[in-house]
Amino acid sequence: MKAICDTSSLIKIRKGNVIDSLGLLFDAVLLPSAVKEECTDPETSAMLTKDFLEVHVVKNLLAIGGIGSGEREAISLAVELNVPTIITDDEKAVKKAIQAGCKPIRTPQVLLLAKQGGHLPSVKAALDAMRAEGEGIEDEVYNMTLSQAGEL
Repeated sequence: MKAICDTSSLIKIRKGNVIDSLGLLFDAVLLPSAVKEECTDPETSAMLTKDFLEVHVVKNLLAIGGIGSGEREAISLAVELNVPTIITDDEKAVKKAIQAGCKPIRTPQVLLLAKQGGHLPSVKAALDAMRAEGEGIEDEVYNMTLSQAGEL
């Protein structure tokens, strides 16, 4: 199975030190070229060499307003390539993705899938690393994710 990922989710996953979990969960993670362009910090840019991450140029950019270019291209690429799974945390992008016929999953869900698949020993460690790196993970989401992972 393949998935599309937007910039903020990719950065959050990197900050949680669980980027390799994406390669274990999905055959390939497709990134629109806007996501590659938005990954300007050295650590995120360096991880783009992972063999399961594939950068694609979007040929048919959808007329979607109210979201960033990375999210817009991610949804457009998902529709264009008929890859319904899109990893995004942006609330507006989630709604737009659903409207476009996609099945969005958020970063905490990716962590749960990785743990369920035996690819991640601790969801808490990943969430704590994300928080330590400045990712705003609300207490409600944090506690709910830990509860679902059996780590509360």
